[in-house]
Amino acid sequence: MRHPRALLPDDHERHLRLSAITTSLISSIKALSAQAHLSETFTAFSLLRLRSLASSLLLLHSLSSLISCTSSQKAIVQGLQLHALTLSHGLHDHPSLLPRLTSLYTTFGLLPDAHALVFSSYSLEVRHRNLVISAYMKDDRRIGSWFGEASGLIDSPTRPFLRIVATCST
Repeated sequence: MRHPRALLPDDHERHLRLSAITTSLISSIKALSAQAHLSETFTAFSLLRLRSLASSLLLLHSLSSLISCTSSQKAIVQGLQLHALTLSHGLHDHPSLLPRLTSLYTTFGLLPDAHALVFSSYSLEVRHRNLVISAYMKDDRRIGSWFGEASGLIDSPTRPFLRIVATCST
């Protein structure tokens, strides 16, 4: 029978190997998504999710890269699948994923969905909401309906950017 301390180096080596594999997969995901290799990126992401060390925090950075890649490659189905994954991991309100998800929806012209995503989030950062506002400004057909919906928010002292945009659009 082996002494319990004799097991430690093996466990430590195994942990280091898994950490190295996880780091390699994260680097691969970033590189592949930057080069717009969508299918290879999803394969690397699937392998990362299978690793026991892939915590939600590690998935966060990979998800961010993947969502950005699906936006640039016009892959809405994969983008929606990634949004579902962020919901299942409870990461949908994370400040680094919210702009990526908003960009995904605005890229495909799904402005009501982007609007609902941002305005129902717990994040009160102006930059997230500005993504939706700029998308509405680019789409002249929808700007009037959006300001009709947001009219109750325009007078709010916590949302001065809406007052500014409303003033500029009149």
